[in-house]
Amino acid sequence: MSEIEELFEQRLYQFDEDTIIKLNESEFRTELNNVIVKRHKQVYSLSIVKDLEDSQDIEFNLSYITNTNNVLEGKVLKLFLSDTSKRDKLTFLFAKYLSQEYKNLDFIDVFNTFQEKISSVFERYGYFIINPWHFKEYLENDPMVFVKGKKGIIPVIMFNKLDYYKHYFHDIKRPEPDGNKNYVYLMFNVDTNSTKIGFSKNPYNRERTLQSKDPNVFLLAAWKAPKSVEKQLHKKFDRKRIRGEWFSLSIDDLISIKQIMQQDTKLIL
Repeated sequence: MSEIEELFEQRLYQFDEDTIIKLNESEFRTELNNVIVKRHKQVYSLSIVKDLEDSQDIEFNLSYITNTNNVLEGKVLKLFLSDTSKRDKLTFLFAKYLSQEYKNLDFIDVFNTFQEKISSVFERYGYFIINPWHFKEYLENDPMVFVKGKKGIIPVIMFNKLDYYKHYFHDIKRPEPDGNKNYVYLMFNVDTNSTKIGFSKNPYNRERTLQSKDPNVFLLAAWKAPKSVEKQLHKKFDRKRIRGEWFSLSIDDLISIKQIMQQDTKLIL
């Protein structure tokens, strides 16, 4: 286990039902109460434990509380302003942990949700927030950023889901544009956060056709495969079907698809 993983284990806590109810009684919060009374299924929150008036550091908790199948429970991660470079890594591990514990969660969405809340807290204390990914093309040149009237600059990473997905599939050979092969492909719709599992002889033409109606549809990957493979994937993810060939897939689902498609075709027919 790495040092950051050990620290994550030390900072991770769990709330049982009694603790959550007592927390709500001592500090009534509408969002939390909505989960307790089952008006909502889940809530993400950030609570400040110690601020700069009490100490030289900001201590805060990230929490995810859910009420599903008549089970009220929560997971909590303790963080500090002084965590600096560790903070993003710890939050990333927390998002991965939650997505593994609760299969309905997408860890990228969870990570970005918590990062938004962290950004708001630091902005409250007078810091300027930047997302390093916005400056990735300049990072090799060691850029300098100056801001006036702020205590300092704090980097808080936010993932662009399309960029993340494209990076994950970057090693997949692009389909030949001759239209003579059969391909099973994945396309992602940025606006609806949905993924299309389709079949075509020319995925590029299919992408252009879809973009004529919605310009925020992008081809992620394509593999040479028969129609039966597309049908198998549709069946595998049927419970996540939104409509037609569009599905609400997480990064874990896409990882599963990539693993399946990298096998010998005979193994998946």
